[in-house]
Amino acid sequence: MTHRVQLTAIIVVCGIMASHHLYGQEKKELINAVQAYRKQFKDIQFDMHYKAEVIPGDPEAKPSQNVRKIQSLTEMKNDLQCKVVPDDPEVTKSRLISRMEIHTKIKRNLRYNDIKGWHKSTDEQPNRTVRAYDGKVTRQYYPSLSTGSIESGKNRSVSQFEYVHQILMWPKDAMAQDDPRRIVYDLVAVLEDDKTVVEAQTEKIHGVDTVVLNYSNGAMKVWLDIKHGAIVRRVKRVRPDGSTASTYDIPKLQKKNGIFFPEKLQYYTNDNTLSTIMTFDVPGTSLKINEGLEDEVFVFQFPPRTQVIDHVAGTHYIVKAPQK
Repeated sequence: MTHRVQLTAIIVVCGIMASHHLYGQEKKELINAVQAYRKQFKDIQFDMHYKAEVIPGDPEAKPSQNVRKIQSLTEMKNDLQCKVVPDDPEVTKSRLISRMEIHTKIKRNLRYNDIKGWHKSTDEQPNRTVRAYDGKVTRQYYPSLSTGSIESGKNRSVSQFEYVHQILMWPKDAMAQDDPRRIVYDLVAVLEDDKTVVEAQTEKIHGVDTVVLNYSNGAMKVWLDIKHGAIVRRVKRVRPDGSTASTYDIPKLQKKNGIFFPEKLQYYTNDNTLSTIMTFDVPGTSLKINEGLEDEVFVFQFPPRTQVIDHVAGTHYIVKAPQK
């Protein structure tokens, strides 16, 4: 069944701006708009400042139905690699808090992530990990231990913190022509699904009219911003009992080389026993799109005195310092 949308919007696709009445808009046109937006990206690099807070709710409350049992703060401490922060001036109850700064470079399926993480807001020095995939091998480097490793293929940890891509509902390795794998909630796959309908009315969020997609009778809703290049501005997942499981939100965009990209992202989840709040900021000064990243930048060079385990060659060695 074809579902039609009524709205007036400015469509920006591939840098071409045109006033267009989307009367009779079909899902195929939305798919084309989403794909056109993605195809603009040849390479990208940016910094992401990430902060997560886990706040306990009612200790007597039961987790919502159809949701796995939530761990206590104490049990979660090791899993999340963060510490309990008691007597917070802004939150009366103890909470977990973690903070990261991630420098990301992406070209096709090549990845480079330099990750700095603080256990809590009072920590001065972060833990640091560098992960890079050059199309053949994955290199991981741990400066605090002066150790590194090389393994064949792409280790899944290389893409572990691609929250921006996840909230945009991009497929795994979205810019990889040679890797067609998709995550479960790839936006194109959602639009192609017969369980997705386009609601008849638009909704204004963050000051812009959005097309609202309804998936599986309201199990998930997606607010799509056509004006700025078919960008997801909000995703809400709802449990069978009607309660909200999680909400992803992109309240602010920025523009670089004629392409819109998130500047601020937020994620909320609540299961009665615990609430999670995540914020992601992408500073405009760090964002670079289609500036010609060379493949060589994804071949990470271990610094001198690093102990390297090379699983590809079956050897281990210590990187020598250059001779003077």
